[in-house]
Amino acid sequence: MIFKKYKLIFFIMAVFLIGLFLYMNRPISHVPA
Repeated sequence: MIFKKYKLIFFIMAVFLIGLFLYMNRPISHVPA
């Protein structure tokens, strides 16, 4: 149970970090003026 919970938290954090990384590295041209 505990291991599965930590695994889920790790998965959510990984997805969040990847999303944040892609968001920060998006082309400048896509930023609304």
